Amino acid sequence: MATAPGHIEKRSGKRLNVSIPSRLRHSGFDQADVLICNLSFRGFRAECTEQLTRGDFVSIDLPKIGLVRARVAWCQTGHVGGMFLKATDIRRCV
Repeated sequence: MATAPGHIEKRSGKRLNVSIPSRLRHSGFDQADVLICNLSFRGFRAECTEQLTRGDFVSIDLPKIGLVRARVAWCQTGHVGGMFLKATDIRRCV
């Protein structure tokens, strides 16, 4: 499974590799276009050009689910990892 360069995967759990265009919302900007690269019931990894900080709260728009609140778990240039505030049944959106 591909991850952001230099990112060390610390979490366990099944992730589904996807390529889903989406939008991310944050209080620092209205919304940003992102590409979701993988999903699990606990979070996501996405390509994102906006500046985010670990601990920021965001909402990501998941197909057939809608906006889901998450906390930024990590961010590196061009990539962000988020942890959903509530476990999310991602089977509906893929």
